[in-house]
Amino acid sequence: MKNLNRSFESGSGTGGGLDLASREELVSRAIHLAAPQEDGSAVRGSEGLLGDTKKIREYAFEAIVHQKILESFYGDLQVAGFSEVEMAEIKDLLVGYNETELNRIVSVPFEIRNKMLTSYAEDVHSGSMSVREVFDEIIANGEKQGFSLGYHATNNVIKKEAATDSLGQEIVRWEIKPTELDDRDEMNMAYYSEDLDHVYGAKGWQRIYIIRAQKGPESTHKLDGNNRWGRAHSLPIVDCLEMPADDVRVAIDEITQDMTRELKA
Repeated sequence: MKNLNRSFESGSGTGGGLDLASREELVSRAIHLAAPQEDGSAVRGSEGLLGDTKKIREYAFEAIVHQKILESFYGDLQVAGFSEVEMAEIKDLLVGYNETELNRIVSVPFEIRNKMLTSYAEDVHSGSMSVREVFDEIIANGEKQGFSLGYHATNNVIKKEAATDSLGQEIVRWEIKPTELDDRDEMNMAYYSEDLDHVYGAKGWQRIYIIRAQKGPESTHKLDGNNRWGRAHSLPIVDCLEMPADDVRVAIDEITQDMTRELKA
């Protein structure tokens, strides 16, 4: 998988385009995300998606996000102890999941991802779970809790911090802290957006932090329906897309152009 942070021909922040290999891979991923789903929310083909450039651009952006998270995710799977054979099976499985299912999987925060995957690797090696059962469980839990992705654009670098969890175990915490006062809540909150159009943060951002959003019945997240912003007391970070705003926009333009051509074929 091509590393997105090294995929721009003209360098970071220059508005240069994607190299050909990255461009083709991202177009393929975007088209997969746009494939029909059981609830009919995405339609591939001339009947729907071709006339909706805004939606195509959202799929292009989501493909970039998924690509970046999966770069980290595959590395974490190897560290957790999954074998090459199991890794190949996992990659084949991921190709078959729809957009919603993939979002459940890739929204696992950095803070718990390694520990969770190590535990699952042990279950697979002991024979108590199959690889498919592992991902079925991740998806089912994500659906129950209402997990998805959100975006926080910024020029700041948010560092990982050593911490201790509720069991007294040492962990590495990576989160967006509540720094902005919300008059409705009368307290500082951390903000994110649910899509590209309403991306929260600096307009000329240097990076986008991808966070786990939550809409389930037990969620403490609050949503603004008019601008698709969300807020919470803190936001667990999944990954960081180190791509300046201009590079992201150029990449989306290129993927959208190629995706539209593919859909017309």
